[in-house]
Amino acid sequence: MKKLLPLLLLPLFVFIACSDDDDIVDACNELVTELNEAQTAWVAVEEAYQSSGEYADGAADLCNAYYDGIKLLIEGGCPNDLGDFEGWTTTQVDAAKAIECDI
Repeated sequence: MKKLLPLLLLPLFVFIACSDDDDIVDACNELVTELNEAQTAWVAVEEAYQSSGEYADGAADLCNAYYDGIKLLIEGGCPNDLGDFEGWTTTQVDAAKAIECDI
């Protein structure tokens, strides 16, 4: 009987451990969705700038939102491919944001 008790408790421990992972995955998926939206908006602003030579109203806010989304993924420890930002720290992202979003 003593050997049976740990076997019966094992599924409970696995369930508890995996539920935290699911929360992290859900949070990361939400952050990725928000980052994709910010990136799409920022790319559109940059394309408009390329054709007109002027940034649209609110361009700095969109730029900040994009870089803030990258920082949130890094801070959240989300296992995503960050492309050019792979391996960056939040301090490095802040430095890039200060330069790029100074519109």
